[in-house]
Amino acid sequence: MNRDADHDSQNKPRQGFAEFVRDSFLQQFGMASVAKSKLLELIHFAHLEYEKGPEQAHPRVLLLYRLMGLRESTDDTDHGIEGLSFILHVVQELYPSWRYGAAFIKEFSGSSQTLPLETVEFALERVFASKKYGRAVPELLLLSIREAANDVNKTKKKQVNTKPSRPQKMISDDTREVDSDTVISLCHAEFLEMEKHCIDVLLKKYHEVDDNNDGVLQFEEFSSLISQIDPTMDAEGVAGLYYECVGEDDVIDSLELVTLVTERGLLFNLQAAV
Repeated sequence: MNRDADHDSQNKPRQGFAEFVRDSFLQQFGMASVAKSKLLELIHFAHLEYEKGPEQAHPRVLLLYRLMGLRESTDDTDHGIEGLSFILHVVQELYPSWRYGAAFIKEFSGSSQTLPLETVEFALERVFASKKYGRAVPELLLLSIREAANDVNKTKKKQVNTKPSRPQKMISDDTREVDSDTVISLCHAEFLEMEKHCIDVLLKKYHEVDDNNDGVLQFEEFSSLISQIDPTMDAEGVAGLYYECVGEDDVIDSLELVTLVTERGLLFNLQAAV
């Protein structure tokens, strides 16, 4: 998250998770050969867990596998930069102790754990409060999480004493708990649905601004679309995006546009505008 903030402040594209992990291992171990060896160990471990299948593999490791781009899929949204930011935001709100380092590691490193349902709902209210995510937790997501809470209470899983950050007067009598990994997995699935919708909206706008119907965008058409995605961006910023994205053919196709808008964290702007 700190790396993303640095890149945003410098108007640079955010780094993908796979590249971030590689660079972090290199910084940690110093020697490229040692970093490569440790990275291969992590990939091997994640792959062994992935091969167990969704019923037996640990959901947190499966999520790591997808975010690192190791899953065999032609769908890049499985490990997109925007998706990673969303998941980190969810974890940040579910575990306020992430700010204190060691406390977060101790709390989050357990193989399984449950959180109070009300704490989870309040955390998700904060995640979805922004305009880009619709200002409200999707009702179907809430229903799925509450059903998962019913399952947890039936099996009486071990309780984790995580105090809700909501003011005491707002706390209800609902004492149910829900598995934290289930919450993260359900949120990731919800994000992928939202992202698919946003890409569909972006492609629709792409064809609308393609005035000469040649299937690609020239600079004027590109500028028109960016003004809809981010009305606050000035002409210099638009030009910078264009020359970052345009290839030798001096035009921008739909794949180049989706990649650019996603990497710059602008994909959800159109959803907020419709």
